[in-house]
Amino acid sequence: MQYVFFYFISSFVANMANILINGNYFKKSKCDFCDKVISVWRLIPILSGFFKTTCCKKKIVSYAIKELLIFTISIVLSSFSFKYVITFYFLYILSDFDIQTYEIHYPLFFIFLILQFMFFPIINICFILFLLLVFTFFDKLGFADVVFIITTSLFIHNIALYILISCIIGLMHMKLKGSNKIPFLPSLCLSYLILLILERI
Repeated sequence: MQYVFFYFISSFVANMANILINGNYFKKSKCDFCDKVISVWRLIPILSGFFKTTCCKKKIVSYAIKELLIFTISIVLSSFSFKYVITFYFLYILSDFDIQTYEIHYPLFFIFLILQFMFFPIINICFILFLLLVFTFFDKLGFADVVFIITTSLFIHNIALYILISCIIGLMHMKLKGSNKIPFLPSLCLSYLILLILERI
């Protein structure tokens, strides 16, 4: 039953950023290529990405890969605690939203923070002022990235390692993409999740 839950929720999480961007909360799913409504029986999570749409006969494999990745990570994280799974879902949506818009979805981020306060004890409240002063001098970091770093640092012991891992991931992303401008929030989210788990197992 647990796997069935993760199976279906993975599809929802994979598409949540698009829903937030387009505001399609209650609208029917449409083909990415011709914008026609996709029939319900072709919306099976993960498998649907490998089905050909009835309209233009193309496969939406990228969605299937994302859903399969989220499903796999959910299963792994559930072996530690369900709170890590919930944290991962929020981090994924925030990251995907940033990739597509170069912005942070503040209402979702606010809910995420409330859950973090419920799930994990505050550790580094004394570092907040210090981080605020430091990151205001980083011109290449957006304000949303600064807010994310400062708030999530409440729940991380090793702030220096948190920032170092984020920068390494960001540099790797820049090299792979071949661009000097990348959304930095996904790097922060991945680094935060890694340290959050490693410091508590």
